Amino acid sequence: MFVILLIVQAVGFEFLSVDPVARRNQGGIAVLGDGYELMYNASALGFAENRISTISYFNYIGGTHFGQLGHQMKTIALGAKYFNGGSLKHTDNMGNELEPATFGVNFIDLSAGKGFRIKEVFALGGCVKFQYQRIDTFTALGAGVDLGATYRIKENAAIGAVVKNLGMGIKPFIEEREMLPLEFGVGGAVNGRNYSLYADVYAPVEGPANFRTGLEYWVLSAVGLKGGFNSFLFETKTGEGAIDLVTGLSAGVAIKVRRFCVDYLVAPYGELAITHRISLSFRHNL
Repeated sequence: MFVILLIVQAVGFEFLSVDPVARRNQGGIAVLGDGYELMYNASALGFAENRISTISYFNYIGGTHFGQLGHQMKTIALGAKYFNGGSLKHTDNMGNELEPATFGVNFIDLSAGKGFRIKEVFALGGCVKFQYQRIDTFTALGAGVDLGATYRIKENAAIGAVVKNLGMGIKPFIEEREMLPLEFGVGGAVNGRNYSLYADVYAPVEGPANFRTGLEYWVLSAVGLKGGFNSFLFETKTGEGAIDLVTGLSAGVAIKVRRFCVDYLVAPYGELAITHRISLSFRHNL
């Protein structure tokens, strides 16, 4: 029971801040047209012209993992994000084993959003989201919204702004209802003939502001290389080991085969782990 209470107090709705997608390189508020608009800035759906399905898997820390599912129908999108904490040993505060011997930790976030093109170069949008969390026999429910705006400077460049996770718990694990991890973000993106680049700044209500950037360069028509930087990961640094020198950096590859695109991304989380993400997207119509 003691272990369960510690997890409840430490986790809350913080799983919403973890990005499981390999395609975006951990950001992209102003990125358009890849099928992941709902997760980063729903207003970008106002410029969407395709139906795209997406799925992602993120091998996280300590044997846990995240996943993502999405389906974009032009300006409307549905999505789901989950966290699976595996099985944990069931003990009391003295370390004595209890029955049942293990318990599970599972969270899920369901979302639906729409983008509205107000003018040819400007769009607003948002999504509603609902959370379900279960730790052993404890459950919690939450609800919130994301709001965003996107301005298309030119055909290949845009800027955007978002308010993410504006909401709170509906049903607490124990007594106190928690707020969702509210944060504000602004960013810009540029697409060249064979490259794409984005830069974002996020300001959480709790915690320091962080900067994220990503670059993808297509060395062949079907093969792209990507790299990125995320200062949010500095919080995982321990000050020990060579891995700290590259914590915050990420690298990966993208492969396109007809309407499919597969992305792989690796990023170190200090001494905690070398994490791996993989994403697959499918365009139903071109």
